[in-house]
This record gives sequence, C-alpha cells and structure tokens, in this order.
Amino acid sequence: PRVWEMYLHFLVKQPAITLVRRTFDRALRALPITQHNRIWALYVPFSNAASGDTAVKVWRRYIQVHPEEAEDFIELLIESGLYTEAAISYVNLLNNVRFASKTGKGHYELWSEMVDLLVDHASEIEVNYESGIDVESIIRSGIARFPDQRGKLWVGLATYWIRRGSFERARDAFEQGITTVMTVRDFALIFESYTEFEESIIKALMESVTNRTDMGVEDEDADFELDVRMMRFEHLMDRRPFLVNDVLLRQNPNLVSEWEKRVALWGDNKQEVVRTYADAIASIHP
Repeated sequence: PRVWEMYLHFLVKQPAITLVRRTFDRALRALPITQHNRIWALYVPFSNAASGDTAVKVWRRYIQVHPEEAEDFIELLIESGLYTEAAISYVNLLNNVRFASKTGKGHYELWSEMVDLLVDHASEIEVNYESGIDVESIIRSGIARFPDQRGKLWVGLATYWIRRGSFERARDAFEQGITTVMTVRDFALIFESYTEFEESIIKALMESVTNRTDMGVEDEDADFELDVRMMRFEHLMDRRPFLVNDVLLRQNPNLVSEWEKRVALWGDNKQEVVRTYADAIASIHP
C-alpha cells in the first residue's frame, strides 16, 4: 500500500476533508484487510484533527476492527455530546468479557464512569426500548454488588431522578437509601443530599410566594404545598436520631446500649417504649 500511503500523506495536508475521507475509504476497499492497519494509522489521526462529525463517523468504523480502542471512542462521543451512544458503548464494553482496558481500568471503574455519565447527563440520554438503557436497574444492580459504594449510588440514583424532574422518585430513592444502608458514613452521605434536596424545593416555593405577594396574587394550593413541604422537612430532621439508631441496630441487633438509646429517644411515649423493649427482646441473641 505504499502508493496509497504516499498519496494519503499528501492529501491530509489539503483542506478538502470530504475528498480525503472518501480517498481513505477507497484505500480500505482496495487493499486486503491485512494491510488495513497501515491505512488506519493515517486515517485515525486525520479524523481526530478534523474532529466533529467526521471523527465520529470514522471512529464508528475503526472500533469495529479495533474494539480494544473503545475507551477512546467513548471519550470522543462524550466530547461530541453524543451521550446516548456513549452510554450504549459503555454497556457493550462492560458486557464484553474479553475486553481489557488498555489503561488498566477494572470493571468497577469502567462501570462507575458509565454511572457518572448516566447521572450527569440524565436529561440528555435517551432511555427507551431502542437504546436498551435502564438507568434505575443499572444503579440498583451496583447497590447490590458493591456494598462499600451504596451511599454514593443511592445519592446517584436520586440525583438522576431529580435531573429528570421526577422529584417523588428521587425522594423514594433517598428514603430507601437512609432506611437500608449499613454504615453511618453512607447514611450521612445520603441524608445530607436528601436535606439539601428538600431545602432547595422549599427555597424555590418560598421565592414563588414572595413573587406572588409582591404582585398581589393569591394561590392557596401553592401555599398549602409549601406548608406540607415544611412539615415534611421538619419530620425528616426529627427522624434523624432514630434513623442513625436504626443503622447501628442493623449492623448489630445485639447492642443493648443502642436499644437503651432507642428507649431514651422515645421519652414519655410509653407505647413506643414498650414496643421498643419487645423488639429488643425479640432481636437480641445472647
């Protein structure tokens, strides 16, 4: 392919991108597959320099013969704003048991990068039958598989739904997170994000109330929603010591000291105190 190489070396210095790309394609069609690598060695740098749509089109073909370059292709897709295709490429890469990262990244690191992409660009990534991307299932699978990352992943799932405007689903994720995690560290991470989320909703509603007041407009439904949000937030803060106590008891239900703290938290609520003693007796195995 020496003649092709010389000709292509000359062409890549010209400003005619379409002509150069078509000539590279002709070279690949004309030469046997055993000599394609010598053409790709010129074609890929050319496409990177051309950037944009040209680079993506060339790399889509290149990756079919060199799947080991998948990480660079994904990086290009992200730079080009093609987040759905990047996510699909991550899924394909992770499902390929023979794939070995040329940068030494492990399976979890690559999976984590994919989750960050899904969360960061939640509103831009298509989640439908055609894309085959189910973000909730992906993140929940990680919560089950990576126990030391549960706090981060619960926050990631909630953040995903917030960015897609599904606030109730975000709240469900926060609630499930704070009531199932096994470490105080994970609980603190989720609870902090949860309270920040609720505070942001309340702040937005209060600003809306101020604007309506300035305009002399009344909206009883909106005022009621603000009251409900405030009550919900206060209830969440009141639950905090009980939730922390729950975490410690999930870790070790035999901790008598934590059961005693539970009793103290209920104070004069005799019904709950009796129920706590009954739960303690049923749970402690000396």
